[in-house]
Amino acid sequence: MNETLYNFFLVDIEGKTTEEINDFLKSDNNPSEIVDVQPVGNRLLIKRESLLNRQGRIAARVSFSSAAR
Repeated sequence: MNETLYNFFLVDIEGKTTEEINDFLKSDNNPSEIVDVQPVGNRLLIKRESLLNRQGRIAARVSFSSAAR
């Protein structure tokens, strides 16, 4: 059974345009890490895959490719 870890954080969007919000989400390290975005009042709740989870997948790929050689 694989467990997936997530980080959650709130971003204040009051007074920001849609373009500013989209630019922020795109500039947030790697937008492909973002799994879900939900509005909560004047904020966005952003669900992002945990760095530990991504590192584990990378290590598994390296291990698999090394074993395949």
